[in-house]
Amino acid sequence: MIILPRDRQGKKQHGGLPKRCVYLRNTASTEEGSTLQWTKIDEAIMERLSMTQPRTHVMITGGARITSLTAEVEAGEVSNVKYLASCYKRATEECKKWKEKDLVEIADRAKTLALSYAGTCLLSPEMFSKAVPQKHLFQLMLTMQEDQVISEFIDGLVQEHQEKDDLTSMFSPVLEMLADRCKDISSLLQPDLHNYFELLLFFAKHVPLAEILVSSRVWLPAKLPVGAIQGHTFEKQTLLGFFLALTSMSRDPSKPSEFFQHPTEQSHVEMQATMANLRKHFDTLSEKLHKVVMEIMKKSSFAKHQVLYWIGACLHGNITRKKMMAEFFATTQAQDGFFLNLSTLLLKMCQPFMDPCSPKLLKINPQYCAVKVSFDSIEQEGTALHVVGLDGETRLVVPPDEEDNTLRITPGFGFVTECFFMTHHCLNLGLWKVCEKYRKLMNELAQMQQVYQDATAQGSEGVLIQRLKVQFENSIIKQLSLKTHLLKPSLIELGLRFYIASASWLNQVALAGDSFDEMTSFKEVEIPLPTQTPKGLLFVPEFIVENMADFIIFLRHFSEETLESAGKSLHHLVTFFVIYMGSPERVRNPHLRAKLAETLEALVPIQKSKNSSELLSVPQANMFNRQSAFLQHNVAPAYLPQALLQLFVDIEFTGHSMQFEQKFGYRHHMYSVLKFMWQEDDYKASLLKMGEEAADEKKKKTAIPLFLRFLNLLINDSIFLLDEALQFMAALKKLQAEKDSGEWESLSEQSQQQKQQELQHTSGMARSHNILANETVHALSYLTADIKQPFLIGCMVRRTADMLNYFLLRLVGPKMGELKVKNLSEFHFKPQMLVSDISDIYLNLGEEDSFCRAVATDKRSYSPNLFKQSERVLKLIGRPSSVIFKLNELADRVHEFAQQDEEDDLIEPPEEFLDPITNSLMTDPVILTTSNNIVDRSTICRHLLSDQKDPFNRSPLTLDMLKPHDELRTKIHAWMAEMKAQGKR
Repeated sequence: MIILPRDRQGKKQHGGLPKRCVYLRNTASTEEGSTLQWTKIDEAIMERLSMTQPRTHVMITGGARITSLTAEVEAGEVSNVKYLASCYKRATEECKKWKEKDLVEIADRAKTLALSYAGTCLLSPEMFSKAVPQKHLFQLMLTMQEDQVISEFIDGLVQEHQEKDDLTSMFSPVLEMLADRCKDISSLLQPDLHNYFELLLFFAKHVPLAEILVSSRVWLPAKLPVGAIQGHTFEKQTLLGFFLALTSMSRDPSKPSEFFQHPTEQSHVEMQATMANLRKHFDTLSEKLHKVVMEIMKKSSFAKHQVLYWIGACLHGNITRKKMMAEFFATTQAQDGFFLNLSTLLLKMCQPFMDPCSPKLLKINPQYCAVKVSFDSIEQEGTALHVVGLDGETRLVVPPDEEDNTLRITPGFGFVTECFFMTHHCLNLGLWKVCEKYRKLMNELAQMQQVYQDATAQGSEGVLIQRLKVQFENSIIKQLSLKTHLLKPSLIELGLRFYIASASWLNQVALAGDSFDEMTSFKEVEIPLPTQTPKGLLFVPEFIVENMADFIIFLRHFSEETLESAGKSLHHLVTFFVIYMGSPERVRNPHLRAKLAETLEALVPIQKSKNSSELLSVPQANMFNRQSAFLQHNVAPAYLPQALLQLFVDIEFTGHSMQFEQKFGYRHHMYSVLKFMWQEDDYKASLLKMGEEAADEKKKKTAIPLFLRFLNLLINDSIFLLDEALQFMAALKKLQAEKDSGEWESLSEQSQQQKQQELQHTSGMARSHNILANETVHALSYLTADIKQPFLIGCMVRRTADMLNYFLLRLVGPKMGELKVKNLSEFHFKPQMLVSDISDIYLNLGEEDSFCRAVATDKRSYSPNLFKQSERVLKLIGRPSSVIFKLNELADRVHEFAQQDEEDDLIEPPEEFLDPITNSLMTDPVILTTSNNIVDRSTICRHLLSDQKDPFNRSPLTLDMLKPHDELRTKIHAWMAEMKAQGKR
């Protein structure tokens, strides 16, 4: 601050003079000399601040006659706040130049004065007839990133004024101005976005400002009950929500995204470049949001509570997103982009305990989900919970007596527990729902592409083609914009890390038994697992496991490389499958356990060919970590095969009205896993051991071995699926022939449409049944190579032989022409492969007389020409001559048994010797203690393989409840010996 009453040339002082200064006439008239005294400094400052048009008082100083518009503008700054900030800045710059202590003190005093008067201007704007000073403060704060001194000036303002009311008056309007600006942000690429973040971060870094922020109207709108705030309010009316709403997706459902316009005209490289650029901005956004939120929460318990309250209220306001028909509530919900950003934010908050071996995981208390939380309670600063509604979620397991285990007294929950479950709740509403939407969109795109190609091939009208093209392009834009945000590597990698940490925690809860709230160290899984339900699982919501399963499946389809990126931590997922997949004591819902099998299929190191359902070997580098996780696990090879077969059996009866149709879809995923296990020595050894136990006569008399029940269901599925598949192929052949012959052309338009729909339905059913039938028959072919005895016991051998004969006859017999349709591969119909697999099963079991006899005595399908007809197919597909030679040898053996059967003189046994179910001669009669009926052991064993009920009165029945009828057995065998002595059979 200087005065120039007489010295027009301007004597240069320390640091020199500015080119332009404002002449303070009143101050100058009271001063003697050219130096402003400290006693008059306040008067001088007030004169300068009171000027309404300071530019009219600008003077040239130091002889600087050259025109300088910039200098004039700076000297004549109208805004008092900006003027004082400039004073502060000049004092700071001069301070750096001077070394004399007294001069530095003068500059420091000038800085203090600038801060003091800036506060006066902001707190008492009525003293100066100018515009609202907070507007100028806001403009200044937007420059903090580029100008460190301005940042120091604002920081000094906060330090200079510690009264909360003063700070609120000074800075609350700034927040509202920031909110007004952010409300209009429409693009992730907006240039000012970075400055807005820096301003918000400044608030977050100061305790009083952080508390002002979370108490302001821009943090949460006018106080409403949590239950009355609609979800979109958080996106459209809160400062944090404005930033969370930024996305590459269109925020107007009726319009395509601004990015990826005209995708069919862009190269792949161009689209990838756009995607990479947007993802870079997303990463910056998520880093800054995380930094802001964490800075706020560190400042005080009040600020931390307000952040958690905001998130909890937001999640509850958007609870309709988890509904089946969530799109009907779209206008009241926050959008997908908002929830992907919120999911990312919460995942970043969980990073300190994302290591699956982090001791912090052991602090997570599952009882958090059992506390009934009210809307009022989450507003209270001292609350330990900020999430409403988790107590109403379906749990992994329910107490046997179905008692309510909701907690009335709230234990002390730490931040780790709250953050963990809050994140899971958010992912349930956000990431999981968007993954589902993306999967459906990809299916729709595939269908649209097929429709477009069909219309083009059929020569449809140009208008229709153009309309389909526009529709397809808009869907491509939607897919690319969604993919950019959803499949951002930093997001999905965080998601996978979080779910692996969750799996690790679930493992420890299961292993802790009743001591889930006293976990202090990680336990290793030991076999056999306890049969009782771990108490901690009574509180865990089912959706945590379901979402984890869905996410891994999603990654397998759309970002498989992310699975591999998890490295050694995949070990914890394998342990999770060992503990949970085969255990109804740990996962009550059989459908969820079936989904775990699909998840396991997504994780095992196998890859399906794009052209077939057969498994292909994959370069080790692609799946090295997944392979290591399965092959180097200390327990999985011994126990996981058993868990898989247990689940295979358990889903036969789920209690669902569609259980018969559902089980085939569930088992479809298990065949891939079974094939992988069969190819790995340690896993195969476990399967072979179960096969040996299934053939143990002593064990079979007390309980039905698991492997035997599995084989029975596998044969049941093979019979049903292949029979259905062949029937659909025959129906398809007929429909194709009708269409090709022109028969449909004589029908009405409505009838033609019905026929076309019937053709499409039959095609789809044929395709799905063929895929499943191929898998079941192929499984039988490789299992029988090393496991034979279970197929040869009394209750299995005839069913196996009858099945093989029936299907071989259908595939190579006189009616095989009924199955020849156009484009066999389109329907996954592989008759040659089926004949090959069936032939292998014959050869695998053909060394046993009991099997050959069963094949020969099948009156329905067997004939001496059966194997001759299959020989033609085997030669056609190039099977080795050694295989054909062995099949001819088997044919001769079977023929001998067939001739022997024809030569035997058959005699009808006495009625009391006949099985009441099969009407055949009993050889080992037993009494069913539940109904006192007498049947053959092989008959009731076959029944109990599928149904653990007495066939006569439906009472529960097990093998150990059967009572041998020794007296009747002696009589039967005596009669058989007598008949044999007479040369009769």
